[in-house]
Amino acid sequence: MRQSIIITRPLAQSQEFAKTLETRLPGKFLSVISPLLEIRPEPGSVDTSGAQALMFSSRNGVREFARRSSDRSLPALCVGDGTAHEASEVGFAAMSAQGDVSALAALAVDSYLPDFGFMLHFRGAESRGDLVGSLLGEGIPAEERIIYDQFPLYLTTQAKEAIDGQQAVALAFSPRSANLLADEIRDLNTSGVSIVAISLNAAAPFEGLTIAQAYAAPVPNSEAILQVLRNF
Repeated sequence: MRQSIIITRPLAQSQEFAKTLETRLPGKFLSVISPLLEIRPEPGSVDTSGAQALMFSSRNGVREFARRSSDRSLPALCVGDGTAHEASEVGFAAMSAQGDVSALAALAVDSYLPDFGFMLHFRGAESRGDLVGSLLGEGIPAEERIIYDQFPLYLTTQAKEAIDGQQAVALAFSPRSANLLADEIRDLNTSGVSIVAISLNAAAPFEGLTIAQAYAAPVPNSEAILQVLRNF
């Protein structure tokens, strides 16, 4: 019997990851999609007037911007390869910082052209790091727009049944979703559950829980998670 894997990303990303997982590791896992966060639009402006480049620290930011604006005239500086791929797919000339928000800030500093406008960050209501603050500290004009938020959800009944007293894998793609997942499984029998987290920060909420094992991806992206799962 295939081991269940609980995928907790927002719905569209969970579905995409499940498809990739089956393509890359066919027959290895039975995907159970149970989003712990729901993406909802926020009314931040998507007007890019006066900007010289756009910055995206998540794929959700790219998707929400693309849903509301047809403007693809400016380059998109992206936190990682997945976000850059998303931006390229919707028509941006995209560059990847291949890292975290600090790496994105470094890319923005290197890309900045004096007197050509400000750097514009489109993000969610909750964001790791202070991208705009980092750039302002370097003397680079920068602004941000909050265009989406993430609302917490509960594990589905199917996901809880796949975890409780079973051998299963549960994925945590962010510190926030990791905290939600840890709270959801706290009263379940998780002795056979392995956690695969996208970072050390996302693995931290599971300390103190009775689980089989916890892994943190060596770099914070989906490809690294797939590499960890290959060894199961």
